Amino acid sequence: MRPVRRAGFMARARHVWAAVTGSYTDLVTADLERRALGYGDAERTLAVKAGAALWEAAFRGLEVTGAPMLTPQLLAHAGRMLALRREALFVLDVRAGRLHLLPAGWWNVYGRSLDPREWIYQVDLGSPSGTLTRRVAGAGVAHAVLTPARGEPWRAVPITRDAALWAAIEDALRQETRFKRAKLLGVDSGTAAPSREDLGEMLSDGGIVVLPGESTRAGLPNQVQAARIGVADIRPDPADGLVTTRVQARDELLAAMGVPRELITGATGPAAREAYRRFAALAIEPAARVLAQALSTALETGVTLSTAALMAADVPARARALKGLKDAGLSLAEAREVARI
Repeated sequence: MRPVRRAGFMARARHVWAAVTGSYTDLVTADLERRALGYGDAERTLAVKAGAALWEAAFRGLEVTGAPMLTPQLLAHAGRMLALRREALFVLDVRAGRLHLLPAGWWNVYGRSLDPREWIYQVDLGSPSGTLTRRVAGAGVAHAVLTPARGEPWRAVPITRDAALWAAIEDALRQETRFKRAKLLGVDSGTAAPSREDLGEMLSDGGIVVLPGESTRAGLPNQVQAARIGVADIRPDPADGLVTTRVQARDELLAAMGVPRELITGATGPAAREAYRRFAALAIEPAARVLAQALSTALETGVTLSTAALMAADVPARARALKGLKDAGLSLAEAREVARI
């Protein structure tokens, strides 16, 4: 039996010895797990795209010190990976005497050493004509893990399950909206009513369906029987519970990504500024520190990623906090440290 070419993210992102020592069954099981969780479909859903776009934009605006090769495009890639998969990997590549960072799409990690620099990474890198696979020592990669799995610091716990629930709900709503709209035109006529089969065909075609008088509609669906003389709409009608669950799942998914719901629902004014302040301070800044630490270790130089530009909208609030702290008796230096000015 031919081996699997790609085992899927859940197999590649975890420390699986099967990917190295060779159990075909384990590789297939890992791929089935990925398919069951629906990660690929979930990554394309609206809530995930919106949340990931905010992470990308925020990371693109970080101020970089100590890593000139870290372009805004690479920062955006790191932001998306950290938002969705909670980890990002860059391969160090030297060309023409210059150091480059190559973003990895998938990877396996293996090795028996406790030193991460001695681990071996099997990395997939994208190219215009296909995927290139490299085996790179741990010293040759920058691996940022935002939320490590318990007891497994070489891999992260992605938001897969939350996103898969959202994907299932969106798919159910999509199925509901595929029904064509139709208009029932009730007329006062003594002609025979159409059969259920004929009525189903007419409604599936959409457009205008002419019905005879109300007295001849016995046996037809309740919505058809209730159509009065005149025009009635037949249109998609998703269950209220499904719509409510969609909103709740969206909020839970955004919370898992660290994105306040106000940034998605169109809040304005102070509410929007406060939401973005929380997003930048509680989600982006910690993630930026994790990425900067990974880059500093890999490049053997100090790398900082500052969120100062993202906090510009928060300056008035910090100034008010500074004044309040001084009025409360703190020294200027202490107040500035607390207010982060």
